[in-house]
Amino acid sequence: MPKRYNIIFNFVALSVIIYIGVDIFYTVLEARLRQRDANAVVAQPMTDSSKAEKPPLNHYQLIMSRNIFGSKTTPSDFVEPEDIEALEPTTLSIALLGTVSGSPRNTYAVIEETDKRKQGLFRVGDNIQGGSIKKILRGKVILSVEDRDEILTMEESAKRSREKAPAGLEAAP
Repeated sequence: MPKRYNIIFNFVALSVIIYIGVDIFYTVLEARLRQRDANAVVAQPMTDSSKAEKPPLNHYQLIMSRNIFGSKTTPSDFVEPEDIEALEPTTLSIALLGTVSGSPRNTYAVIEETDKRKQGLFRVGDNIQGGSIKKILRGKVILSVEDRDEILTMEESAKRSREKAPAGLEAAP
């Protein structure tokens, strides 16, 4: 029996010695790695962000030319405000209910034909009551009717629907 206890004691002692040795090895290795990382970080000079020069605008020209967000518009997309104000209100019996403005392929207008009480979703180039939709802006639509431009706005549509409402029934503002 004493021989058996002697073997068990030797295994326990050997396990404790190995455990303590491995722990000391990893502690020393970790301390040396931390010291090297700290020296590497301290050796790098700090940059002052207030003194950093900003690149010129032409530095970003490549980003603009790629147009990754589809935000670039052509000059023909812009309409002068003076030109819009000079347009006559449309004579067609239609009402503008809403617009979605954005890129040319994602621009829509919700227009109601007041005499038929029929609503539709229209895009640039679509025809409605003999007129063609030329441009869709925010809250406004420019129509081409008989070779002249007319404008349809949401405010005019609200007034027109109130005028056409039967007596005693007025549209809400």
